[in-house]
Amino acid sequence: MPTNKLNFDYFYGIEADQFTFYRIPKELFTNTYFKGLSAEAKILYGLMLDRMSLSRKSNWLDNENRVYIIFRNEEVKTQLCCGNDKASKLFAELEKYNLISRKKRGQGHPSLIFVKNIYSSVSNDENADVNDEDVDSDNEYVPNSNQQDFKEDEQGEVASQNDYTDFNGEYYEFEKS
Repeated sequence: MPTNKLNFDYFYGIEADQFTFYRIPKELFTNTYFKGLSAEAKILYGLMLDRMSLSRKSNWLDNENRVYIIFRNEEVKTQLCCGNDKASKLFAELEKYNLISRKKRGQGHPSLIFVKNIYSSVSNDENADVNDEDVDSDNEYVPNSNQQDFKEDEQGEVASQNDYTDFNGEYYEFEKS
C-alpha cells in the first residue's frame, strides 16, 4: 500500500469517456468452463485481445488468414508486475484452457501467439484435454455466438504487414511466413 495517498478527483460530465480501457470478455467470469482460470490469466487474455487490433491493422496474418500477435515474457512481466515464472505460468494456463496457441520460431525469435475467439463455435472434442478439478465437466464448452469482425481505423490506414512496434516502443521487422 502506498505511504502517500494521492487525492483523485471525480469524473464530471463527458470526462467519463476520455480513457481507453482494456476489455476482458464477461464470458471469462460467468461461464463455469473458465472458473479455474486465474484472474491474472483473464487479464492477460484481455491485454492480448487489445494487441490483436494492432496486429490486424499491421496485417499480421498467417497462411490460414489467422491474426497473430507477439507478446514477450518481458512485456507480461512489466505490464502485470510479475516474475518470469509467473509470466510463463500465465501463458501455459491460457494454453491449457485453449484460449491461445503459440508457434515457436526458433532461438532469438519471439513466438507467434494466436489468440482464440471464445465466441466462435467450439466442439467438446477440442476441449477434452481441459478436464480437471477446476473445470465443471458438465460445462466443458464455449457457447456459440457471432464472431466479431475487425474493421480498419477511420482513416482506412493499415500499417506495413511486416512491421510492428510493441508497447515499449521497440521496433520489429519480420518476414511473413
